[in-house]
Amino acid sequence: MAQVCWTANPRGEYWIDVRLGSHPLQVLIDSGLIDSRGQVGFSIDASLYDRIKRAGEFHSYQTHTRLNADGLISLTESGSLDAQLICPLTRALVGPAVHVYVFRGVPGVPDRVGLAFFHLLKGCKVLWDLDQRSWCIEYP
Repeated sequence: MAQVCWTANPRGEYWIDVRLGSHPLQVLIDSGLIDSRGQVGFSIDASLYDRIKRAGEFHSYQTHTRLNADGLISLTESGSLDAQLICPLTRALVGPAVHVYVFRGVPGVPDRVGLAFFHLLKGCKVLWDLDQRSWCIEYP
């Protein structure tokens, strides 16, 4: 299987490259970004979410409950679209495209990817090497 890898930055954060709809971006891996249905894979800047919505790129919408770090619950809209990994070296799309929901993010919080996205990558394997500080994905 082919493999694509990212290295942790000096602060220990793992940022990966993805395409959401027609938008390439870097997102921070956040293992705490979850929803009860396991469908929300991303939380993105509100202005980007709104641009995607205005362009008609979302396939459907749902309302999700959201639990923040302070333990407060709120309702938020999410839209669904296709997402795919981008190789950080070649900028080519790699691995399967998956259909996932995206939260409209809150100001001051970086664009993030949650575990639901990785769970949808059928036939792929995540390899997290703590010694080498790398996050790799093997894909068919």
